[in-house]
Amino acid sequence: MELSKPTIYFEKYYDFHWIGALQRMNNVVIIIAIVLIALFIIIAIIIFVVIQQRRFIRIDKERKDLEKAQEYRLAEAMVKSQEIERKSIAENLHEDIAPLLYLCLMDLNALSELKDFKYSSQLNFTKNNLNIAINKIRGVSHILHPAAIEKFGFFHGLKDFSSILNSSEGVKLEFDNKLNKISLDSFKQLMLFRI
Repeated sequence: MELSKPTIYFEKYYDFHWIGALQRMNNVVIIIAIVLIALFIIIAIIIFVVIQQRRFIRIDKERKDLEKAQEYRLAEAMVKSQEIERKSIAENLHEDIAPLLYLCLMDLNALSELKDFKYSSQLNFTKNNLNIAINKIRGVSHILHPAAIEKFGFFHGLKDFSSILNSSEGVKLEFDNKLNKISLDSFKQLMLFRI
């Protein structure tokens, strides 16, 4: 019987050693599993934060783009309303006041043809001032709303404007056009003329 005792002892030792190794392995697996789960949670949180941050940045960019577009539309509407007002004023000057001044000039010309008229020097002075006023009204009307740009295009409007400037005493402007046409709508051509 003595022989069986060492065998039982060896079997017990071997079984106990295997159980301890399994318990240690289980502890390592549990620790690795906990670390992996924690790492997964941390990665998930980081991905969530990055996605949310990108979403907030995209929404902020869209909001800013929308604000810029709205500001542009507002500025364009304001400029268009100013152009409409300028056009109205220019048309009133050109179509209402200028014809009255031309009529006055024609009446003064008729008076100057009378042989007995004793105020001919004053009449000539008044006719000269009236001609100056008519030309200035034409100039202001063209500056307020250059109809030549709307009807004939940008380059014709610039040529017309340069001729108005050249008719004055102090400024001489030479207009040289190398292009035949500019590919902008009439409103943008008018805005370019304003610049």
